Amino acid sequence: MSRLEYRPKPGALPGGLPLLCDFVDPETGKTFREKNNELTHEISIGTLVDVIPWEGAKTALAGIRLRVTGHARDCDGTPLYSLGVDSELLRGYTEDALRVVK
Repeated sequence: MSRLEYRPKPGALPGGLPLLCDFVDPETGKTFREKNNELTHEISIGTLVDVIPWEGAKTALAGIRLRVTGHARDCDGTPLYSLGVDSELLRGYTEDALRVVK
């Protein structure tokens, strides 16, 4: 098994603690953060979605129906969604946790 190359983002963490997203994917030569930053938000702002339950989720939020009110990114570049009714209420949902209502 070969060692993964580590390419930290300048000023990433004091003390040099490695972040998984700064390791290089040997298949692409890009860090996982670089790969995630190339991903686009697939669900448009204004789209009605259901929150899908996932492991460790707060069950009170599962099945709630809201609109996408904003786009954001996690620290590793993963596309995230903000949800609400008319204004932003809940933040930090991945596409895997949402189902577009048709």
